[in-house]
Amino acid sequence: MNAISRARVGVLGATGYTGRELVRLLAEHPRAQIVFATSESEAGRPLQRLARRAPDLELVRSEDADLNSVDVVFSCLPHGASALWCERARAAGARVVDLSSDLRVIGEDSPEWAREAVYGLPELHRERLRGAELVANPGCYPTAAVLAAALGKAGYQAEQDQPSPATARLTGAAERSRAARAVIVIWSKRSAASGTVHSIAGEARRRQTLIQVVTDDGRAPRTFADRSSIPLSGWNGEESH
Repeated sequence: MNAISRARVGVLGATGYTGRELVRLLAEHPRAQIVFATSESEAGRPLQRLARRAPDLELVRSEDADLNSVDVVFSCLPHGASALWCERARAAGARVVDLSSDLRVIGEDSPEWAREAVYGLPELHRERLRGAELVANPGCYPTAAVLAAALGKAGYQAEQDQPSPATARLTGAAERSRAARAVIVIWSKRSAASGTVHSIAGEARRRQTLIQVVTDDGRAPRTFADRSSIPLSGWNGEESH
């Protein structure tokens, strides 16, 4: 794959929550070309029902996916089922990004092929990820925990909320934000609809510690539009962006 080519991409498990969002992002990415997308329950249905800009392809079963036809395979299959297909994709010569939890923790019992997996946090492993053939994508809570630990190790005081198992709601974040020197609020459609996030952002704005970041699918609510926001639209992961 040269500097100006588009990466040929396959998505395993395209109709789950993670798979749908990934298809949407890939369909809009100028350097990616979706070659196949799989679904055991919706095989034969058009991929464009998941993302309007997706290519005119039909979803296929995993067994019918041509792993040899792509440069990169993203596995969005369920935990426990993903590793098998990651191994098959690697054997076919594709780079692999596993979005399940199967490869996140590598131990003595892990197979040899899985030990090359790089934990997919660019904030910590950017250089290793550039050439990685196998990436274990972290989940949302591990990302928060690992980055908080890294900040603490670097000498910063980092606080993170502990989600309740049932509701995963933020608890006490507004109170702890009062002691923070900077509060970063990422506005997406979901966070903009959250009263808790509004409360945290409002307290941070009052204390002049608010930093607003806006994702591709969101915008700062009207009540916070008087402050500048950092757009993530089109960000390719480079530090200079």
